[in-house]
Order: sequence, then structure tokens, then C-alpha cells
Amino acid sequence: RKIDLIGEYISLLDLSSLFLVYRKIYLLLIPLCAIIAVFIALSIPRYYEAKVLMVSSTSSSSGGSLGSLIGGVLGGSSSSSFDISSAKPSKETAIAILSSKRFIESYIEKNNLMPLIFTNSEIENSVKEPDLSDGYEQIESSLRIYYDAGPLIEMTVTWGEPAFAAFIANGMVETVNEFIRQEAIEESRKSVAFLERELGSKDANTNQILSKLIERQMQSMVLASVREEYMFKIIDPAVEPKNPSGPSRRLIVMGAILFGTFLSFVISMIHFQTRKYW
Repeated sequence: RKIDLIGEYISLLDLSSLFLVYRKIYLLLIPLCAIIAVFIALSIPRYYEAKVLMVSSTSSSSGGSLGSLIGGVLGGSSSSSFDISSAKPSKETAIAILSSKRFIESYIEKNNLMPLIFTNSEIENSVKEPDLSDGYEQIESSLRIYYDAGPLIEMTVTWGEPAFAAFIANGMVETVNEFIRQEAIEESRKSVAFLERELGSKDANTNQILSKLIERQMQSMVLASVREEYMFKIIDPAVEPKNPSGPSRRLIVMGAILFGTFLSFVISMIHFQTRKYW
């Protein structure tokens, strides 16, 4: 079988002969590309991925029964149940809080993570000493959150140290639960204080409405106080990964070998096609 190469037909036998003629190029470029790829692969630091699987408690089916119980205790004659999800931010809002600069910076500061995020060598080589904003950028760039219309949420933290990756993944979920929980308690407390000031200064119908609003705020406060996994319930906590997720050094070297083979073929064909002009 013959192949048309730039207007000139050569057979597969010619190609094999061509390889023998230009074998020095192949024997030089392919090992050279492989050696360079090995050095590049070894110079790229390995990274690890720690994953935590959780579910948004706003869609939890247990909320209604717990709300009914608290509603019966606090509400007395009230037969209406209290929906837990109505007192919480939406899943999208909670995820936005989890990845927000305000929350991540407070998490870093609370746990004194700056020395762990930036090693001594990185600090010495940097022009300026890193601050909380730099720490936020490091954490935020390592964070990946996947979710869809369902309740399941997967959060992945990618880091050079496996233990630190798992620590960040679990710690951020625990801290954001506490963060949102305390905000809910504080908002309910302020609402109750405001409603109690208004209670008694209005007519009977208005006072009845205010009493029901106070009841709902008290229910919300009780729920936030007793539930630690307030916003996100962890299904599978992050564990320290044993094997690195990347880079794939084998693929880097194999890709370099293929590139060296292709480059050798191109060089040999160019020389073959232009030899009559030399």
C-alpha cells in the first residue's frame, strides 16, 4: 500500500526503511523527551484529595417530627407543627456561606491555620508576609463543592498534605454548622426581644399574632441550640487519603514519549521530502 506524502507516493516498506535511515533521530529525541518528562514529573508536587459526603438538613425528613414535638411542648394548645427547614437558609445559601471569604477567613483565624497553610520556606521566599486574604485564596482554590437538585453534597479539598486536606474538609463543615447555628440563635433572640417589647402595647388580635411569632422564634432557637449538625449532616466524613490524586507521572512520561516519536517522524519526513533541495 502506498501513502501520499506531500505529493510523493511512498510505500509502507519505504516508511520502515525511512525509520532505519533516520533511526538516530528517533534514538536521540525519544529518550531525550522521556528524560525531560521524568524531571518535570518529579518537580511537580503531589497533591491529595479529601472528600466529605453530606446532606443538607433543610431537606431532611426528620425535621417535621422534631418540629411537631417542640411545637407541642412550646405551643401548648397550638396544633400546628414547626418546620425546621423554614428557619434555616437554603442549601444554596449555606454553600455560598461555606465558600465565602468572610467565613473562610474567620475559620483560618479561629484555628490559627496560617502557619500550616504557608510553610516557613514559602514565607521566607515571598516578597511580603501572607495575610488572611492570601490564606483565603489558598483554601478557596483548593475547595470544590458538587451538588444538584437532590440533598447530597460532596465537598473535596485538594492539598499537598493528606492529613491537612482531611482536617480542612471535616473542620470546615463542622465550623459552618456552628457558624450558621449561632447566627440563627442570635437572630431568633433578637426577634423575640423585639416582639416581647411590642407585646402588650397592641390590641388583642395583634397580641395573639405576636404571641404566635414569639412561639415560632422560640422553637427556632431551641432547634438551633440542640442540633449540632444544624445545616449539613455528614454521611461520610473525610479520611486521610493514602494515595496521591496526582500528578500522574506515568501519563506525563508516556505523553512525552509519544510526543518524541511524533517529533522524530516529522523531522525525518521533512528531511526526506526536502533532501533533493539540499
